[in-house]
Amino acid sequence: GADALALAIMSTVDNLLLSQRIPQTDSGMHQIKVAIESVLQQFVTNGFIAPGVWNGPLFGSLANGSDGTPPTLTSGFYVFQPPIASQPVAQKAQRISVPFQIAVNLAGAVQTVNAAITLNR
Repeated sequence: GADALALAIMSTVDNLLLSQRIPQTDSGMHQIKVAIESVLQQFVTNGFIAPGVWNGPLFGSLANGSDGTPPTLTSGFYVFQPPIASQPVAQKAQRISVPFQIAVNLAGAVQTVNAAITLNR
């Protein structure tokens, strides 16, 4: 699933870049973010990604609560798009986008089922 997710994101972003001219602006980066989020939503729909508590590294607006409680990814994912102003001039000159960071909660899978059967005669 992780390989399929990575390939789907890469393919979607590549197709976006081939089909449209994406400006090196915050709104242009937002177009890329929306494309990434559309793929992530597909993986929520197919059951690979699910809402839950994020216990990974904090970045972007992901922050622990005042009581130390980890953040919850209500959609199952979070995409951080830094502002274009944070991009080094050399990267901008090479027409490279800002680096996106993505947090994903995996849904997991059931491998064992316990069942109790009660019979009455």
